[in-house]
Amino acid sequence: MGDRAVVIGAGIGGLLAAAALAKEFTEVVVLERDPAIADDVPGPAPAVRTGVPQGRHLHLLLMRGAQAMQSLLPGLETRLKQAGALTQDLGVGMVLAQGSRTSPPRPSGLFGHSVSRPVLEECLRTEVGELAAVDIRYGVRVTGPSIANGRIDGVLTDGGPISASLVVDASGRNSRSHEWVQELGGPTAREDAIDGHIEYLTAWLPDSGPLTAERPALITMGEKPFAERRAFALRVEQGRVVLGVTGRGDDQPPTDHDGLRGYLASIGNPLMMEIAEGLTADVPLYRYAKLINRRHRYPSHAGWPPGLLIMGDALCHFNPVYGQGMTVAALQAEKLAAHAARLRRDGGATPTVQRALAAVTKAPWRTATSQDLVFAGNPPAHIRALSRLLDTSMTAAIDDPHVHRALMETIQMVSGTAMLRPRVLIALLTAR
Repeated sequence: MGDRAVVIGAGIGGLLAAAALAKEFTEVVVLERDPAIADDVPGPAPAVRTGVPQGRHLHLLLMRGAQAMQSLLPGLETRLKQAGALTQDLGVGMVLAQGSRTSPPRPSGLFGHSVSRPVLEECLRTEVGELAAVDIRYGVRVTGPSIANGRIDGVLTDGGPISASLVVDASGRNSRSHEWVQELGGPTAREDAIDGHIEYLTAWLPDSGPLTAERPALITMGEKPFAERRAFALRVEQGRVVLGVTGRGDDQPPTDHDGLRGYLASIGNPLMMEIAEGLTADVPLYRYAKLINRRHRYPSHAGWPPGLLIMGDALCHFNPVYGQGMTVAALQAEKLAAHAARLRRDGGATPTVQRALAAVTKAPWRTATSQDLVFAGNPPAHIRALSRLLDTSMTAAIDDPHVHRALMETIQMVSGTAMLRPRVLIALLTAR
């Protein structure tokens, strides 16, 4: 087999894929259709790539995702700190609130990062770009696969063909590689799409207000009749705050400043109302809609084309409210790293690896869709029960340290069974 791999896309998933392959492949070429990002723009909101419409919105780097990124790029932690990212104990630094009730500081030993998506991506881009095997090329559009003898042997681009023994598609939700699989005689994907009817409104505030370096994050939810109104505030680099506001169905955040302040006031949390004072008329508001959970599911990977892998949002993307996307990409990159030597030796290993990449999405998909299915139609009884349990856990976590700990482990994707601990289940089943 050859020693060159091509990665399509230089977003979070593509950069991590390149890092995963760089220790085994002599050359890893990353192709990004967007031009190289410009310098930071004036004002509190940073510059983002054209192909990342959600780039200015609030992103959460979950603990498990940070661990995976660090395993691939040992210098990332230091670079994030140099860029102004904050690290905090999640039991202390992430405040949970419903109405006026807030969680007290509870040291947990679980650590998280407060960092914006553009700064995280820039740190990843710098770290990956310094790897000897990696060549990141901007302004290159991939037009299709290069095929020889019935298998992929590279990609076609607007600048000509590029040969490779392995092609990894991390180009995002507009990927066409599922069509390539069919063209090469592979299996047909089933597309699952679940719309929870959520919209996002984001504002970048130049002042952190009540959020401190020790307690930089606030997650709030309203009480009835405003229980579906949620707001998230995260202090990031340079003391700026990313404020994200969501609603469901017909009760979406207003797109004018006065209306948005009123919407936030209805949640009833004093800290959030203090943050909302920064929503002056000169602060841009960014709306992000169509937050649909969508996955391409292959009932079987028999006949999967040698030399092709699909990962990240190109395979499965989630309602971003749950903050799982970057962590799922990082966990998939870990799988890729574990199989990189075999992939270099044997292009026929891709069906096995693709199956492993798909398996990473199963638990996050259940978490996201258990909530959204309730609003998408007539969910089965077990989904309704799971949705109620998740809602109850947020409320109970404010007062109960055991539920709080289990909820953090679940949200941060460090444990898939924390909510099933007997003490936690009893607390949830008896909560009012």
